[in-house]
Amino acid sequence: MGNSTSQKSSAGPSATPFTKSNYKKHLLQIEKGVVNRMEFHDVIEEHLGKLPEQGLKQAYKSVRQSHPDELPPLIAVRVWTGNSLYGVLKKALMTDDDTRCRLLAPYMRALNHHLVMQNPCAMVTFRGSKMDANDLHRLHGAWKSKKSLKTRVPSYYPSSLLKE
Repeated sequence: MGNSTSQKSSAGPSATPFTKSNYKKHLLQIEKGVVNRMEFHDVIEEHLGKLPEQGLKQAYKSVRQSHPDELPPLIAVRVWTGNSLYGVLKKALMTDDDTRCRLLAPYMRALNHHLVMQNPCAMVTFRGSKMDANDLHRLHGAWKSKKSLKTRVPSYYPSSLLKE
């Protein structure tokens, strides 16, 4: 699958500046406008199917089948508020894993398109994000090893359309 940095996953959060991150590199390779085309669903499904975690493609496909007339950004939000993808996405973003960021880029482009839309009051999502002990340990270790650590918390954290 090309030049992968999957081994980086166990090392904890990436110290790579956002401007040089794999996330940004792969996201910017996808035109913003393509996410509003129905055929972009197929691109997202194809890439999700190449990730090592099972069921991601099927989770997307299932939501898409339940909402056949919705464009990729709305389907991406619906999938994001479920339980199948957010952990994989969080791990990819925290580690800035090249392969995972590349494979998740189409999905992230669709999700990002919706999250930064001009009319944010059109959809509000709720739910706090949880970090497990390993996540906190990794962040604490990164902070202790640097005099100054700037991090950008990715906006792709799980949430729900329900307030409860």
